[in-house]
Amino acid sequence: MGKTMRAIKHIKLDVYIDYTVYLLLFFYLIVDLFAGYMIITGGSSGETQLFKFLFYALIILSITAKNHKYLCFILALFTLMFFAAINVHLEQYANMVDTMSFFFRLIITPILFFYFKLLFQKNRNHTGILYQKIFIVNIFVFTINFILGLMGYGFASYITGFGVKGFFHSAHLAAGVLFCFHYYILLKMNKAKLRYKIAIYVLVLFIAFSMGTKTAILSIFLFSIIDLYKTVDNKWKNIFKLVFPFMILTISVILIQIISNTVFFYHLYATILRNFRYDNTLGNIINILLSGRLTQVYNWAGFYYDNFNIRILLFGLGYLVRIHGHEPMEIDFFFVFFFYGIILLFIILFFYVYLLVLSYKKRNMRLFSFNLLYLVMSFTTGYVWMNVMAGVFYAYINAYETNSFYVSKNKNF
Repeated sequence: MGKTMRAIKHIKLDVYIDYTVYLLLFFYLIVDLFAGYMIITGGSSGETQLFKFLFYALIILSITAKNHKYLCFILALFTLMFFAAINVHLEQYANMVDTMSFFFRLIITPILFFYFKLLFQKNRNHTGILYQKIFIVNIFVFTINFILGLMGYGFASYITGFGVKGFFHSAHLAAGVLFCFHYYILLKMNKAKLRYKIAIYVLVLFIAFSMGTKTAILSIFLFSIIDLYKTVDNKWKNIFKLVFPFMILTISVILIQIISNTVFFYHLYATILRNFRYDNTLGNIINILLSGRLTQVYNWAGFYYDNFNIRILLFGLGYLVRIHGHEPMEIDFFFVFFFYGIILLFIILFFYVYLLVLSYKKRNMRLFSFNLLYLVMSFTTGYVWMNVMAGVFYAYINAYETNSFYVSKNKNF
């Protein structure tokens, strides 16, 4: 009798935790918008940090209550985090608080994936219905913020005044959220008529162009093309008929953006042309397309080599914003390797490759292309793996889509 009562209390605690997490997720983007506003205006964002701490603590508590196997994995991650902290103390290059903060940002998306996976194992249909409301609310919040940005409220994406990000702290982080929302909307429109899907493609692409980040524009454009191809029944017979109007609408979006931001695009074109004339080698062209990030890799590689030892190989230098005049490192793969070492790089890379392979094994072309583009972004830009704002939606989508019951009915490779 005593064991039965303890089991009932355990189940009730588990349910209460999950319900609290569910309620907190309704305010997820609102909290990030408030944090973005406070950070940009120089205010304090302590309340938002408290919200995130409570949210992640409940996630970890729920996982440990559901499955002790995942508890071992989480403990291993925090043990690695402890050794990284010791390394920062010994090397004395980096700030301890910033290093631990970014370490946690890197590991939270895998933890969120395991949490949602456990939820779906418990009750998939009920969880899917409940969390659909969360997506609706957060998509609404994102849309309102974007509209306010277009109306002149909030902040520009770049210091030049170009781009719309509303009250988000970073346009790159918001771009990751937009990419996840784009996927989720198309998932829910799976049986919708094609013209409605094309309307969504163009609308989301317009938002991406308005935000002004190359990452958002290219990822959403490529994903839309792949999804369009997947949607068509008679591929080669109808694809050109469908792509043509989509391309016309896309070109129209681009022209509207160029006309409305003439000064910005003129300076952008002049800068690219000047750099190309100075050095037209393939490496320089790639560096220009990556906004000078190859130069960042080269500079940080030199600093890494000069200070190399076995501890730095395993646990990295610790998080450094800039040193000796070098710009911040903005390619996630090298960011993790230089600042957090080869062990964490292997764990993070294994997780994202695992999701990619899993989506291929499930024969889910839409999810495979989504994960592939997400992984490619981490090799070309920054704050993809560390994007906790998008990470919760990315983790949910993968947990939902890789559920065996669902995918068995949607083989589309």
